Amino acid sequence: MSKVWIIFEREYLQRVQKKSFILGTLLTPLIFPLFIFIAVLLIESDEKEIRRIAVVDKSGLIDDSLSFGYNNMFLSDSDINSLQEEILSGEIYGALDIPKMDIYNPDAINFYSKNVPSSDFVNNMERIVEDKIKDRKIKELNIEKSSLEKL
Repeated sequence: MSKVWIIFEREYLQRVQKKSFILGTLLTPLIFPLFIFIAVLLIESDEKEIRRIAVVDKSGLIDDSLSFGYNNMFLSDSDINSLQEEILSGEIYGALDIPKMDIYNPDAINFYSKNVPSSDFVNNMERIVEDKIKDRKIKELNIEKSSLEKL
């Protein structure tokens, strides 16, 4: 049994005393947090970029400029084709196209951008449009907001 132990000890020490083993043992635990840190930095830098978003509203739903987070929405009289060129050139981040529609059956609202937007961004845009549609419905049905809040 002692001979087996001597052989085991010698083999173990040969592997442990190599530089690759020491570097692997020390660096591997540091590499994973580094990857996570880099990913977080990339995500945060993208979110802090101020984005200009053109709104082409043929339904009159949005009547003024809006902002949410680092995003500024402004009304535009340009057509979608010229806005798409501005998106590709980087002048604006995206364009929201709201066609003339029935507010009780809204559909075909499109957002154009060069990159796929994050889910938070999409959720914020949807919330803004839904709130504007809700406000328009309340106005058309002559319902007081105080009455709605009581529900």
